[in-house]
Amino acid sequence: MSNLKTDIIISRNSIKAVEERIKDDLRVFQTAEWLSVTGEAFVASVCYDENDRIKGYLPLVETTKFGIKGYHIPPYTPYFGPVVLETDLFKKTKVIEKLLKPFFKSKHIDFIISPNDKDIVNFSSIGFSVQASQTHIIDSKTDYGINSIHGSKRRYLKKLKDLHNTGKLFIKSGREAISSLIALNDATEKRAGFKGNSHVLKLLLEKFGTEETVSVVFTENGEPLSGAFYPHDSYYAYHLINASARHNDNLLDKANLLSAFNAVEKTINSGKSFDFEGSNIPGVAGFYRMMGGMPAINLRLQKSNSYFYSLMRA
Repeated sequence: MSNLKTDIIISRNSIKAVEERIKDDLRVFQTAEWLSVTGEAFVASVCYDENDRIKGYLPLVETTKFGIKGYHIPPYTPYFGPVVLETDLFKKTKVIEKLLKPFFKSKHIDFIISPNDKDIVNFSSIGFSVQASQTHIIDSKTDYGINSIHGSKRRYLKKLKDLHNTGKLFIKSGREAISSLIALNDATEKRAGFKGNSHVLKLLLEKFGTEETVSVVFTENGEPLSGAFYPHDSYYAYHLINASARHNDNLLDKANLLSAFNAVEKTINSGKSFDFEGSNIPGVAGFYRMMGGMPAINLRLQKSNSYFYSLMRA
């Protein structure tokens, strides 16, 4: 592996040409199409062997957080980090070092790697701190249905599905549902006391909002109740947005059960797994488990040359 070489590319056409060669190994969040929305300073590191085979790929977006310019995790991007195509455990270390070496002088580098990426020695050996987090996943092989839902929520979901089957609730998917989903998300953030990046979210919905990735539940009078945004790649769909409006009717107030169930069911039926993209907040994690999600560990990797940022993290 001494003949490894690394290229740094900034041309979108060159980046897309690389992506085309490894597209089945990329998560949707590791594509130029996604990352160019979340930040403009987009660059990629590519590692090749002596036969010009791609052994590693690292797309990065340079942004500023807490006044520190670095490669922070972009908004609405739950997985962010290198794609390593080398399977030999001893050679992987060299590939990762080659991918990251050009960026070692950056003030900050921050990744979240998926539950499938269990090998952290390659990162800890070059100065990354490692912190465990959690997501919840429903495997594509699961026989998913209403009996997959926790008993305390199943009866409400059955009633909501009955309303849907009799036309008292209906579901819009795709572009015609985007504006309603944005309004629901604004209301949810306000209620939760959380402010996301609405500008980035709107751009992502414009690019990735399709019949397969956006759905909103409405009353028969056209009032939006709940909705979801779940972009996908070759193997997974990711539950990025779960938004809802409060309602005086006790059953309609739980319409997020129907929108989440619809998102999971569509994904499993398409042959993909469903990733709730994680939360360590007990109430949110509890909801994911009630919808049939199984806990899985993902890892946050950070390397900071900024004392101030390290203090802020602490």
